[in-house]
Amino acid sequence: MKTFNNLAGFKRHLELDVEVHAVLHTASAGREHETDRMIYTDRDMGVRPISIVQSNSFALRTEKPDGKVVDSWCGYPKASECRIENNTLTIMEEDMRGPDPTHEMIPVISYKFV
Repeated sequence: MKTFNNLAGFKRHLELDVEVHAVLHTASAGREHETDRMIYTDRDMGVRPISIVQSNSFALRTEKPDGKVVDSWCGYPKASECRIENNTLTIMEEDMRGPDPTHEMIPVISYKFV
């Protein structure tokens, strides 16, 4: 198991064909009736191999429903935009939903080495 406790440690483990489990935390689940604010839910994106590693981003090999294979990119966040728990990196971003955004940090996507 690959262990890390900061963003630099996560980046050190990024190597071609290493498998990563991804969970998207901002999949649409509709809207709140009163505020018209988006409701997010988690979507398991499955386990995919790393296909490209660059100094500013990495990509996961992703098979589309039509069978086409593409690279799904992720730019490295700032360390202040990350939460790391149990060897899982969760990228956070400011909540800008709705007409009165809260600006709180909400989870966007999580990555864990398998």
